[in-house]
Order: sequence, then C-alpha cells, then structure tokens
Amino acid sequence: MKTSKHLLCRIPSTLLALMLIASGAMADSDDAAVIHDKQVTCKIKGNKEIETEHYQKIEVLNRDGAFYALKIIEESSLLELKEFSGKLYDSEGNPVEEIERDDGKTICGYGSYEVYSDYCYTIFGFSRDSYPFTVEFSYKLKQKTLFQWQDWRPQSYIPVKHAKYTLITDDDFVFQYKSSEHIPPPEIIESGGDKIYTWEMNDVPELEEGDYASIIEFGGIAIQFAPPEYKLGKYKFDGSSWNTLSHGNYKMIQGCLDISDEQKDLMDRIAAESENEFEICRKLHRKMSELARYVAIHVDIGGWLPHKSRDTFERGYGDCKDLSTLYVSMLRYAGIDAKYVLLSTRTAGITDPDFPSLARFNHAILFAVADGDTIWIDPTRNDCAIGDLPWADENTYALVVDEEMGRLVRTDSSEAEENVISRKVELCPQKNRSVAVSMEYRLTGNPRDHFNAFISSYSETSRANILRNHMYKLSDKFLLDSLNFPKGGIDQPVQKLSLWGQVRSALHRIGGEQIMDLTFLDYESKKKTYIDPETYKQPFEFLFPKKFVDTVIIHLPDSKAAVGLPDTADIKDDIGAYRICCQADDSLVVITRETSNYQYRVMPEGFFDYWAHRDKVKGLGECFIKLGNR
Repeated sequence: MKTSKHLLCRIPSTLLALMLIASGAMADSDDAAVIHDKQVTCKIKGNKEIETEHYQKIEVLNRDGAFYALKIIEESSLLELKEFSGKLYDSEGNPVEEIERDDGKTICGYGSYEVYSDYCYTIFGFSRDSYPFTVEFSYKLKQKTLFQWQDWRPQSYIPVKHAKYTLITDDDFVFQYKSSEHIPPPEIIESGGDKIYTWEMNDVPELEEGDYASIIEFGGIAIQFAPPEYKLGKYKFDGSSWNTLSHGNYKMIQGCLDISDEQKDLMDRIAAESENEFEICRKLHRKMSELARYVAIHVDIGGWLPHKSRDTFERGYGDCKDLSTLYVSMLRYAGIDAKYVLLSTRTAGITDPDFPSLARFNHAILFAVADGDTIWIDPTRNDCAIGDLPWADENTYALVVDEEMGRLVRTDSSEAEENVISRKVELCPQKNRSVAVSMEYRLTGNPRDHFNAFISSYSETSRANILRNHMYKLSDKFLLDSLNFPKGGIDQPVQKLSLWGQVRSALHRIGGEQIMDLTFLDYESKKKTYIDPETYKQPFEFLFPKKFVDTVIIHLPDSKAAVGLPDTADIKDDIGAYRICCQADDSLVVITRETSNYQYRVMPEGFFDYWAHRDKVKGLGECFIKLGNR
C-alpha cells in the first residue's frame, strides 16, 4: 500500500546513501541549518483536485546541514510537479546559481519491495564547500484527487523562524481539520467567492531527538485535513465517519474477492484435512507462505486497489493488500468469517480515532473469527504464526473494511512475558586482564520475529556491528569473534543465538584489589540523557513490552574469590520491573537480572514517572564485581 508520507523510505537506499554522503549530511543538529521561511499555499479546485505552491528559504551553516540544500519531490499518475525553481546565495546574499525544472535528476519505476511502480522521485539541489550559504526553493504541485490531502507540519529538527499555511477554497466548500494545541487559530477572510484560511507561526519549536533513537515517525505540531468526500479513480468515498470510509473501501475491494476453481480445490483439501477452523487458518497461512512472495506492482491507484484474488494466487506474488484480499476470499469460501483491515503501522505514526481519514494508513492485514476467537494474521510475514502479529502491527488502530459493520478497532497487544529475551553469559577472566565471553540467547515472541526480519537480511560481515549497535544490550567494548544462529521459521517458536568474543581491559586493579566491570553487558546503563522532561513534548516509543532475563556466570580463577557483590534489589511499578540477585561459591559467581518494560510508549505527561523508574534501574544496572585473593 502506498502512502506519500514516506517519500524518503521509497527512494532506493543506495541512491539515497550516495546523496547523503555526497552532500556531507552526516548528522542533524540544531546548528547545522536554519529555515528562515517555510510557506505553503493550498488551493482546492472544484472539490476534485489540489494545487499547492511551496516556498522555502534555508540557510546552511556548515557541512552537517548540507542535506538541507537538497529537495526531493515525489510524482505519480496522481501527483504532478508543475513548476520548480531554486536559487543559491553566498554568505553576503549575492546570487550564485539558479536551477529549474529540467535540472533535477529523476528516478522511476521501483521502490523497496516493488517489481514496478509509476512513482518517480526528482532530486534537486546545490553543492557548495563555502559556508554559510542560503538556498531558496519554489515549486508547484498538482494532486488529481483530494485523497491523501497532506497535513501541514511546520516543525523540523532545525530551527524554523517563520512558517505559514494558506488554504483557498470555494466559499461553500466544507471540510474538517484538526490542529495541534501549539498552532494558533486561522485568520479567515472571504474574497471574490473564495474563503481564505491562514495559519502562521514564528519561531516554531524544534523537533527533539532523545537518547532512545525512535524509528517511529512523529510529525509533532501539525494540522490534519480531511475532505467531506472524494474520489480515488472511479471509486467514491464519504469521509464523514470511519464507518462510511469503511464502506467506500469495501466497494473498492469487493470485485477482487472472487476466487478460481484452483483456489476452491485447495481450500476443499485444507478443510477436509483440518479438525477445526483455526487449523484451516493455520494451514492456509503455511501454504501461502510457501507460494506467495511479498512484492508488488503499483500503477495509478494500485497502491490502494488490490489485484484480484485469483490473479494474485496464479502469479504467486502480491503486496499487503493483495495477500490480505487473497486470504479473506479463500477463508470466506471455507465458511470462516474473515475481514480485510487497514491500519497505520507503529512505524508510521499514531492514528487519531477522533479524526476519520485514510491518509495515514499504510498497511493491510486481516482477521478471522475461527472457533469463536478472533485470529489476527499479517500475510506479509511468513515468519509469524497466525495470531502473532509483528510488533509494528500491534496495539494500533485499524479500520475493519466491511459492507455493514465498518469500524475502528485496536489490534491485539502483547505482554512483557510473551516477548522474552533470555541470555546466559559465561565469563572467564584471563591473565592479560581480558575476559573471554560466551553468550547464548533464546528469543520468543516479538524479539524472535524482530530478529528474523531484521538481522537475517544482513551479510555475515555486517552482523557483528548490527548486533552490537542495535540489539541485545552489547556495548562497543565487546569484541565479537564469531556467532551462530539457525534461521527462524513459522514453526520455530524460539530463536536461538550464540556469540563468542572477548572484552579487553575488563579487569581493573585498584590498590590491592581487582574490579571486574560488567557494564559492557548493558550499554543502556551508560547512555546519556539529552531530554528535559519538562520541555520534551514527543512520545517515547519502546517497540513493544518485553522482558530481559540475564544469567551471568563468572568462572573465578583458582587464586581469586569474590569479596564484593552487587546488592539484591527488586523494583516494580506501572512502568516496569527490575530484579537482581547474586550468589557465589569458591569457583563461581552467578548474577541473575530481570528487566521488564510494560509499555509500548510513554506519552509526555508520563515522563517524570518514567524518568524516576529509569534512574533507579540505571543505578542498579552498573555492576562491578570485586575480586580478592584467596
């Protein structure tokens, strides 16, 4: 499914990486660039199309801000770039260079999981080694439908001195909008049969980045817009409620639900071999996971209109909406009530239940009512068993697409006890002050699925850095020698992972005692906190509730004994839990730690409680073992 909100994500990653390297855009920082002016003028024409004029004036202060001298614009059969101009000024304000529409570099035809797409991306920009400099971009877009009327988001990760949004409509045009509390109400005037709305802000608060690098798109201060009705191709949509939007979607996909005789034969065989409806769902998912690939062709409204079920089955590939339609149609043939569902994944932002709009949805899944239970299925994830949604689908609003009972619901949530990372660590101190390390992980639930989806796509040479920097509490002090893990599958509920390596200089001599520093096992305890909970106004995302169980076994040298162990502690509150217990004998020290997080996200109003919990856990997590002579 397409969503124009994720423009950069659909640019081929190699090209984007080259652009970033060439531009020197290695980091976002508040002293990298300044947006002096950011204006959008939006004209609604005849309740059928939208014309938007954009103007931006950006001062690039140093190499870190060079990315802001680039502009990437998306086009498709529904969105056309009509005009473009850009100007470059030196530090004295003198014009240096101008670019026009034909100076852009355009790529078309494919994206991250597509065989073909009619989406194109045109890249404009300037390159200059002398800082500071200023760029201006002016361009006009024509959108051939009111569908996915774009939000206005004045914020950026750099300062915005002035931002303005002007909306021009016929005086009788009715629409809905919802703005963040920080945006002042619009000035409204009437002129020549038009109604003109103007929102304007000075010194817009910056988006902040915290020490938890969230992969969640959070747009911050915004105005959402929704038309009362619109068309997508030949299909009409009533935007007045979630129910009417559901009906419109159902009419669009209804003609795609017919199945072929071959599909019927397959379902007849599956039903004959199954003892109940749940078994039918499970066997269909297993079979389709073997037969169908998750790829897509997107042309015109193909990002929203599924291919026919029989065509997807015959071709053996499809995207989320194609595969969901395929499952729904075949389960219904078997007499199982199945529903097609639209949702916004947790990587795409938060759906507002009080503001009906299809604009943010970026994914399609389904649920089936089997043997009286609701079974959620993401057909794009062949490594997830039925009933187990991937973390990005969990605990998010979803629109049930139905002819009569369309409604907004929440997908299933998981508990910390269902998402467990269990780690057994064995440490052997060496004479050269290093420590030999072996680790064995057992992953269940979302950690298992996340691991299989994430790391399995990386090369052998990349996995060490991925493991250390992104997963499972390893700091850069740990030097990975080798790793081993079997590839997970739909029938493997536990993912195992083994690591072997060493930590140099893990033993420190202070006076006549040796201290073993165990903080390399938990990089989060060393993270700095950059966020002021009094001013930070964005949610913290934790992906999913989870539990980390750590068993650390230290094999003591014959000449050493443990003379100082961490204190036993037990913390539990609404945020999570932490427990540590230590035991020792003549040859071994065993430390058991359990850390649980009960939350998907912490909203700004809960920051102080979260910080109090986090500070207590951080203090207890800094483990040092004192070794003395026997």
